[in-house]
Amino acid sequence: MLSAVLFAGIAGALRHYGLRILRTVTLLPVLLAVSIAISRGGPIVDATMSLRPVAMEAKKFESKPLPFAIFLLPRESEYGLQFYFNQALGRYELGEIPDEEHIVVAQEGNQSRMARRAAGRRYLYLGNFAAQHVDYYWVAAK
Repeated sequence: MLSAVLFAGIAGALRHYGLRILRTVTLLPVLLAVSIAISRGGPIVDATMSLRPVAMEAKKFESKPLPFAIFLLPRESEYGLQFYFNQALGRYELGEIPDEEHIVVAQEGNQSRMARRAAGRRYLYLGNFAAQHVDYYWVAAK
């Protein structure tokens, strides 16, 4: 229905004013389409592409300020989480495991590999963030 109304409006304006107004009348539907796409698609993109909700979810597991580490996440995820946590992150796969109690943000479905990396330390699966396929773990101090 909206398309039909826009088409009729554009056709009527072009018939009345001619081609000199073509740029203006075609710009309005484009701006309308972009604004609808941003308002409806923005939350979906935020949940699936931005690391802000991942960081906010991880912060909920803290009872006191804790360091964070990551396990099997891509580099862009590491950079994003460093920004949102405002701290350097240890990478488990590189052996950069913090000595103190910490929270690990890991690729989803790697609980057995996580258990091997945290050998000799207590760890607890805290949950996951399904939209980004990550799991959260608490790991005790050495």
